[in-house]
Amino acid sequence: MKKSFSLLLFILFISCKSFSDFMAIDTKNPPNTSDDLIKGTYIMTEVNGHLLKLRFDSGATSSTINSLEVIGETQRADNVNLNKVVSVKGADGKEFSLLKFKTQEINTNTSQSLNQTLIIYSAEQKSNECVYNKSEDGLYGLNAYSNSEFPVQLDYKNNKIHILNTPTIPEGYQEIDADFQHNKIKIVTHINNKKTKLLFDTGFDGFLAINKNPFNDDPPIEIVTLLLTVNNNLSVTKQKIYFNKRINVGGIAFDKTMLFVGSYIDNGLIGLSFINHFNWIIDFQNKKLYLKKIKEFEVDESLKKIEGLTYKAMEFNNELLIASKKTSEKKYNVGDKILSVNDERITKANICEMQELLNNSSNWDDLKINTQHIEYKN
Repeated sequence: MKKSFSLLLFILFISCKSFSDFMAIDTKNPPNTSDDLIKGTYIMTEVNGHLLKLRFDSGATSSTINSLEVIGETQRADNVNLNKVVSVKGADGKEFSLLKFKTQEINTNTSQSLNQTLIIYSAEQKSNECVYNKSEDGLYGLNAYSNSEFPVQLDYKNNKIHILNTPTIPEGYQEIDADFQHNKIKIVTHINNKKTKLLFDTGFDGFLAINKNPFNDDPPIEIVTLLLTVNNNLSVTKQKIYFNKRINVGGIAFDKTMLFVGSYIDNGLIGLSFINHFNWIIDFQNKKLYLKKIKEFEVDESLKKIEGLTYKAMEFNNELLIASKKTSEKKYNVGDKILSVNDERITKANICEMQELLNNSSNWDDLKINTQHIEYKN
């Protein structure tokens, strides 16, 4: 799952009354324009003259940046463009603030905005530096396109975003059952004959995810995972994973599926691992969503990988932690700090090398691993 999975939680705290604050006063989506989706994920965005690498996140109602420093600003009380939105409590019960910053301009080829408000967190969001290496400056929200006169095409075959130059939907696309509301798109989904609506969320790396188990049988796989919340706190959670259950998404039945079930999931999500198997057209003017399949699902390969999982490690805040395991594994606890591997101490210099060593090892019993137990809230 993506490192910023829980970043979308801020959506819950923006009231309908203040929703208009996050809309650009002047947004243009020029027809017949395109932007690259780098690695099918990132879009290069100019914010107040600073070029940023933002994750395109259709589950975020507003764009965000990780800190004001990336656009040459400071988080000072006398910054007239900076205001506090609200204080919320994290999983640990501690409060943190969401801030809003009024920009001069936010530009890509497909969207140019003046006076748009961005969300900023009061504390810098931490991540696994071995994986992300500070290569992501924030999130690019769906509000960049919600006023587009012409349909928006998400072209995952060529990893591009296009603004079409005609309201006519190209041949080969099929309309699916979806609801549009407040810059969010929810796809009507039936799982085990139970109707739900799943958020169309390119910022979530997974396949399909819900918070309540719709099945009576036990899942083939259950794992324990370390979850990073938006205020840089960690908690331990369990998730069940079902494979190849028939699921109807938007009126189309799929048999090759992967479904995550976890109490930490807000309602339900359709993630990038599902989305990038299609090209999509979003018609905001008529509130319609279309798709065209471009490749087959490889769910069986994912099943093999997860079945082969014993433990995984991740760097966080210059420490190497046990990030996940199957519930059947008993030797180590998720969240515990790894002090040394094969008598070599974990240091800032070797932490990424050690993470790679551990995550490429199919059997940790072959390694000498020394750990320190850490308690987390569940």
